[in-house]
Amino acid sequence: MSTLKLRRITRCLTDLIYPRFCTLCYKPIPDEFAARRDCDLCEGCIRGLTFSAGFSCQRCGFFRPLERLGCHICELRRYHFERTWVLGEYANHLKRAVLAIKSSSGRPLANALGALLSKRVRLDIEYYDEPIDVVIPVPTHWKRRLVRRGSSVDIIAKQIASALSVRCPDRFLKVTRIACKQGTLDAASRRINVKDLFAIRQKKRMHAYRGKSVLLVDDIMTSGATLNELSLLLLRNGVRQVRCATVARSAA
Repeated sequence: MSTLKLRRITRCLTDLIYPRFCTLCYKPIPDEFAARRDCDLCEGCIRGLTFSAGFSCQRCGFFRPLERLGCHICELRRYHFERTWVLGEYANHLKRAVLAIKSSSGRPLANALGALLSKRVRLDIEYYDEPIDVVIPVPTHWKRRLVRRGSSVDIIAKQIASALSVRCPDRFLKVTRIACKQGTLDAASRRINVKDLFAIRQKKRMHAYRGKSVLLVDDIMTSGATLNELSLLLLRNGVRQVRCATVARSAA
């Protein structure tokens, strides 16, 4: 019996004793729906989290009204990453979810969002895209990790790595100083704010990632400055290709 089948059987038996509730709206999840899902979200919340009124740019993830229109964000900015997977736009259900996972009580919801995002990435990798060798979460300063009692981005990254059966190194990257919150700055200030903000924790381990394809994971992307700075750092240290996956994409 495969590990996946065993996991599903165990989940079904657990559901008989402890019924599952949606980690976003806290409503009970029907048994027949829960058995078909690997995440603790109800059908209504999944529709709300993944709904988007436009088309997402494959390069930067920005949503635009028509698929045939070119992405003006990519034309204005030089991105060092090659691809971005996005669960949806930063609004309504998804905005509420992203804000909720920033606290320690949001870990179950982070697991659920990670399961949804990993499914999207895995399907593209299997049928259209080239394989990913390693998944790396965007690092958080240790003081912020202490306040939040962990990092939801780490949880999401590990979910994706598990779905792709690849490594997800713990604390591979580090934040060198406390920076201003990106959400409080404009696009130009964001790029300055993250300049030389990140570093590789142990450069002697870098040889294992030279020539590899890396997937960077974050909870939200606005201007792309953070992911772009990290992509440049990895490429300069021998990584062959950088792609990104974020739960939400906000207006740049």
